[in-house]
Amino acid sequence: QLNKGELNPSPGEWVSVRKFVETSKGACIALTTQGLYKFSNSTGNFIPIKNVYSPTQNQLKYMYSSFDMILESDSTLWIVGIGPHLYKTDLNTNSFRKFTCNTCREKFIKLNSYNKGVDFQTLQLLSEDLLLLGNNLGLYTFNKKTGVFKDHSKINPFLQIQTVHDIIKDKKEGFWIASDKGLILLDNMLTLKIY
Repeated sequence: QLNKGELNPSPGEWVSVRKFVETSKGACIALTTQGLYKFSNSTGNFIPIKNVYSPTQNQLKYMYSSFDMILESDSTLWIVGIGPHLYKTDLNTNSFRKFTCNTCREKFIKLNSYNKGVDFQTLQLLSEDLLLLGNNLGLYTFNKKTGVFKDHSKINPFLQIQTVHDIIKDKKEGFWIASDKGLILLDNMLTLKIY
C-alpha cells in the first residue's frame, strides 16, 4: 500500500498503478485506474489530482483508462490510453486539452481491422517539438506546435510496423521500439532499422 489507503477506495479493493513519475523537485505523480494522484509531503499520502481542478466526467474517463504518461518540464503531463487520443494536462494552470489522431482513425477504417479500437500504448519525448507514440496500428509522431500526428510505421516499401508495445530512449542510438516486427531502432533522422 503506497499511501495508507488513499489509492484504495475501500478495504480489500486495490487500484492498479499504471505509471509513476517524479518531478525535479521530488514530487511523485501516479497514473492509476482511478485517476491521477500526487504525493503530498504535508500529509504523507497520495491525493487525487482530479480534486484540484475538478474535471468533467469525460475528462475523468481518460484518467481511468490511461496506459502511459510522460512529465515535461515539471508542469505538463502527456497521457495516452484507450482511443486514438493524446491528452495534455497542465498542472500549473489546471488546463486540459485532448488531441485526436485522425490519421489513426483513417488507417483503422482502411485496414478494416479486427481490433476493437485504436489505443495508444506508449509515448516518449522525441524532441522539443515532437512526441513519439506507439499504438496497435503503428508508430506516430505528434507535433506539439501544430497539433498534427504523422505516421512513421513504414520500415521499408514492403514492411511496416503493425503494433508498438513499448518505446525506450537510448541516449546514444535513438529510440528502441518493441513491436510486432521485433526490436526496431529509430535513429535521430527518424529512420527505422530492424534488429
